[in-house]
Amino acid sequence: MAGHQLINTGLGPALITKTILTLDSNSLGEFSQTSVNMLRNKLSIRPAAATFRRTILATEYDHFLLSIEPFNRTKNAEFADLVTQRLGWRSTTNPFTAGKTTRRSGSRIRDLH
Repeated sequence: MAGHQLINTGLGPALITKTILTLDSNSLGEFSQTSVNMLRNKLSIRPAAATFRRTILATEYDHFLLSIEPFNRTKNAEFADLVTQRLGWRSTTNPFTAGKTTRRSGSRIRDLH
């Protein structure tokens, strides 16, 4: 599997209040079905996607926002380049806990064997 993954590593849940999806440092707008479809229309493949506008991330939330499964580095080189070099995702969150909260977003690629 390969994709762009969102993980809540904070002490508790957090409310996502704003998101921005970028491609090559250019904003595609809020992370939504519309912006994800704009992104997918630029690709020769159509990755699976999970979208939202405002949502509460549960503690230990761990989900792919964009993904391909099964993934083959040779066949899916365009997607690997997208998630490792070209894609950006930013969010603003409000934690529900008084302690430190952390959200992280990143790419994970695992080849088929």
